[in-house]
Amino acid sequence: MASYTLRQTHGDTVNACYTAATAPSLPLSRILLLASLALTAAALDNRRWTTSASAVLLSLAFCVRSSREETLEIFPSLGLQLASRSGYHFSLPSVFSKPLTFGSSRKTHLIPLECIAKVVVNEALQGAAGRHYLAVVEKGARQADEAGRRVFVVFPSVLPRLADLQPVWKDTQRLLAPK
Repeated sequence: MASYTLRQTHGDTVNACYTAATAPSLPLSRILLLASLALTAAALDNRRWTTSASAVLLSLAFCVRSSREETLEIFPSLGLQLASRSGYHFSLPSVFSKPLTFGSSRKTHLIPLECIAKVVVNEALQGAAGRHYLAVVEKGARQADEAGRRVFVVFPSVLPRLADLQPVWKDTQRLLAPK
């Protein structure tokens, strides 16, 4: 299971925004980076240029990490906006203060308020275990099931724990409830 952070990036009585993000770095990568740098130094010492070039490329590969950030924005007068951003980060330990980002992409989807049937916390089977997820059920969708509904999973690649999903669900219910 990948580690993640789920935080409320802004919120008040009018609207709210929640962001879930996977951690872009692994502690093991620093150990592997140091090991491959040691291999590079040994290869340079023996004047094996192809081995040293391979070791340098291997060292740089350990500095690249992928990450994903998923956002739920709640607009009581408009609806819900689901956004997803993914990218690769290149960072050398203690060289750059911020990692260089490349190959990033962003997708957004707005579900209008009049199309939202309900927002639910559901449970699904994943292997032998159950996982909870937050879902938006849309009514009257074009590509829908027999009942005319389509389901959007919020935070689909992060899949936060139930304890983290409950405050998001409560805020969504509170802000989207008819006045």
